[in-house]
Amino acid sequence: MEIEGPSKTGHRLLVVVTVSPFSQQTIRWAHRLAESWNCPWIAVHVGTASSPSDVEQTNLTENLALARELGAEVITTADEDVVRGILRIVRQHDITQIVVGKGMEPNSRVLFWRASFLGRLIRQSAGIAVHIVNPEKHQNSKGLRFHRPLVISWRSYLLTVSVIGLVTYANHVFSPAIGYRAVALNYLLSIVLLAFFVGRGPMLFAATISALVWNYLFLPPRFTFSISHFEDAMMFGMYFVLAIVLGQLIARIRIQEKAERRREEQSTALYLLTRDLAEASSLDDVVQKFLQHVQDIFKGEAALILGESSKTLSKQPHPTSKLQLSEHEMNTATWVFTQRQTQGPFTDTAKVSFLPLTTAKEKIGVLAIKLNQSVANVMDYQNLLEAFTRQAALVIDRQRLQEYAEKNRLFAESERLGKNLLDSISHEMRTPIAAITTAVSSLSDSNDPGSVEMQHELKDEIQIATHRLNRLVGNLLDIARVESGHLRPKVDWCEIADLIHVTLKSLEKEMAAHKIRINLDAELPLVEMDFVLMEQALTNLLLNAVHHTPPGTAVELSAKIRDNELAISVADSGRGLPVETLERVFEKFYRVPGSPSGGTGLGLSIVKGFVEAQRGRVTVANRPESGAIFTIYLPTSEPPPISFSRE
Repeated sequence: MEIEGPSKTGHRLLVVVTVSPFSQQTIRWAHRLAESWNCPWIAVHVGTASSPSDVEQTNLTENLALARELGAEVITTADEDVVRGILRIVRQHDITQIVVGKGMEPNSRVLFWRASFLGRLIRQSAGIAVHIVNPEKHQNSKGLRFHRPLVISWRSYLLTVSVIGLVTYANHVFSPAIGYRAVALNYLLSIVLLAFFVGRGPMLFAATISALVWNYLFLPPRFTFSISHFEDAMMFGMYFVLAIVLGQLIARIRIQEKAERRREEQSTALYLLTRDLAEASSLDDVVQKFLQHVQDIFKGEAALILGESSKTLSKQPHPTSKLQLSEHEMNTATWVFTQRQTQGPFTDTAKVSFLPLTTAKEKIGVLAIKLNQSVANVMDYQNLLEAFTRQAALVIDRQRLQEYAEKNRLFAESERLGKNLLDSISHEMRTPIAAITTAVSSLSDSNDPGSVEMQHELKDEIQIATHRLNRLVGNLLDIARVESGHLRPKVDWCEIADLIHVTLKSLEKEMAAHKIRINLDAELPLVEMDFVLMEQALTNLLLNAVHHTPPGTAVELSAKIRDNELAISVADSGRGLPVETLERVFEKFYRVPGSPSGGTGLGLSIVKGFVEAQRGRVTVANRPESGAIFTIYLPTSEPPPISFSRE
């Protein structure tokens, strides 16, 4: 069947890789061709049912490793028909050029098979150029072999003989009742069942021996190999052909089933890895999940060494790694990181294999893995492990970019906050300083020393500005104490009424334009607190209420006992707070949109820090009628008894 020609999107090259050592010359030739055209290229190996020998497996591993080193995308697939497998990859990847090497083996059977292979490949790849590379001859070379010579499996042949013998005995017993034609069907059924357990060689042997036994023992005339009737001869021939075809078909289905099962297992493993890495929340989480999947799937111990930069590898593996590496192995990991090349046998359980984690532009790190058991299929193992490393490299690179972007965002936010802070503090400081400067200048330049009233007004302005400036400096010092963790409350038993009285006394001028309503429980107990810190916290709440409500409105101050807690509330009659800002009002330098000018946004942050330092908490909510209410909660306990001493 011919395939459709490739779309005209530029050259895409495919090179066929086999177990032959001559494949390396073909790969290098394809690499030079891809470089001259500046096009992507793929190295493809099509596996068949025949198992390669140890030497062939080593050759294949080296050939595919060379293709990866030279920049090819390596693909391995399974198919009984090598040409069909190659053309399937050609169709999937829109290939325009195929490179295949010639073998050097002089055996006539191989030459005939090679001619059939090349002829079919050229005929069925319509519209695609096929380049046939004739490698140079080397002494003692073994040539190209796509299939190994038949290797006898004595167990399979013994099973075949046993099954045919049992079926022959059963046919001998029941043949008088069922007839010799039904005997042939019994033999055919046994061959079909044998195909699930033995290979093609034993299947061919079973078809031959069962046909001969049926002819000799059951087909008239019996005990001869002659056939007297044309119908029996025709049935004998059809039986023989049908037995071979069914056996071959079932054997091929078994091979395809195994290949599909391997692909399904690999796809599932990659899906689970991708899902877990996508759910990881940090770089450490990504590395931990990646190593866990590698160790579970490949049955070994693994370590991941991340790169500190694009040129430097970390001196130690990631802390979640289970595999301990020696100094020599760390040097090998550094070489793998620098050269972007795989190092290791992938089959030797006594040695460590190293794979680079890279993206198109970045070098991420190196994966080291040591197997605890031998690997059945080296190529499937290596391809899946490389797919794991590529996926992990992309996720780690993305995670690093996200962290870098987050750091840049935080830095930009810090710069913005710093600028806002400087602007706010500059404005807050310049206003009272300007007022003080103006008042002092007016007092100095006054030509009417008898104007006592004006002098008093100027002195009052200086006092108000000085008080405002002192409060600003105090807020900055207080927030610095809270942020540094050096705040140490001096806790003592205090009267709540005294706290409220002292606080209101200090704010007489600031609160002169507002009505103060006080609501205290009849019997408030003594409470453990730092009197100075609580006075400052309550002062900031009252000033916040005055600053955000119009003159003439009421400010309510209450103190009650609720569930073994003292609740001190400051409620105003303003417009309240937007719902979306309730969770942010205690943040440092945060000011509610639309707030009156003035202020640095530190007052409520100081309240929160002072209260929490005394094991308390502070909340904010909007009142049902209008305004906002801030509540300080302090834990209460039984005060110690008062002792009187006699002198």
